Amino acid sequence: MRRTKFIIGLLLALASATASAGPFINGSFEMVPDERVAGVGSYGRWHIYNSLPGWETSRGTEIWFNNFIVPAKDGNNLLELNAHGGDPSDPFRIYQSFDTDVGAMYEVSFWARARRDNNEKFAVQWDDIEHVITSHQRGIWKQFVYKFTATDTYSMLGFESRDGRRDTTGNLLDMVSVTRVPEPGTLALLALGLIGLVLTRRRSARR
Repeated sequence: MRRTKFIIGLLLALASATASAGPFINGSFEMVPDERVAGVGSYGRWHIYNSLPGWETSRGTEIWFNNFIVPAKDGNNLLELNAHGGDPSDPFRIYQSFDTDVGAMYEVSFWARARRDNNEKFAVQWDDIEHVITSHQRGIWKQFVYKFTATDTYSMLGFESRDGRRDTTGNLLDMVSVTRVPEPGTLALLALGLIGLVLTRRRSARR
């Protein structure tokens, strides 16, 4: 049922996206809107947002500021995936759609950290492909890297909590990036160019 709801939500989100979704942005969650959810949060420490620049959420998401509880991996902000409020029938999830080239491979990198205990878990999702993360730990940031192949002119990256849906603590994220992997032919041309540059410098040095 959870998988079906995710796929339905994904299809609706993709259907509403424009042909040009734009580049992937705000991977370190440094950009936040002025409007936040009223009644929860602590000024200058943490707040709940229904959306972020580049990102949409299923039940809102929680942003920590200025090294609140733990230091950010990059910049001043980080995201706690298990946020507050919303309909507990849905898991906490954030997602972003962005431009991709059909058939190209992309590397997704992000840093994760458990907040309360080492039993926290979440899924990273690329369109309808997902990997469940259970190896992040308290007290240390850990990097995760995956590669995906784009099947459309825009793709979607998401993170979904797999803790209890009323569990409002855990699964810290920061420094998310999406980078196109160079094609083998491009790497070969680059290597030839570097070799040619080295040979040219050697010849110049001999003169």
